[in-house]
Amino acid sequence: MMRSTLTLMMALLFSGCLPMGGTQDIRGTIYIKGHLPQSYVSLKVSSHLNYNVVGRLSPLLRSSYQGKEVTLRGRIISEAIGPGMPARFQVTNIVAIHRR
Repeated sequence: MMRSTLTLMMALLFSGCLPMGGTQDIRGTIYIKGHLPQSYVSLKVSSHLNYNVVGRLSPLLRSSYQGKEVTLRGRIISEAIGPGMPARFQVTNIVAIHRR
């Protein structure tokens, strides 16, 4: 009984997490977080989930897509460490730009 409850709790806890390593599409809104010179491109997926967007398309996202909802293709290269240290998503393609 205790084992099944623990398994269920772990499944619910990690059901919203994306696996590291494989290519995947993530939809969210592009924001710039922090202050210069430590600012970074952020993809806000939900009210509690953000990704630090890195890669060759990061400067383009910073300059042209701030505040827009997009779908990005890439892979998670590191997991979140805690508040203020979001997971890092290496973007390889801009799949879609959505209208609100």
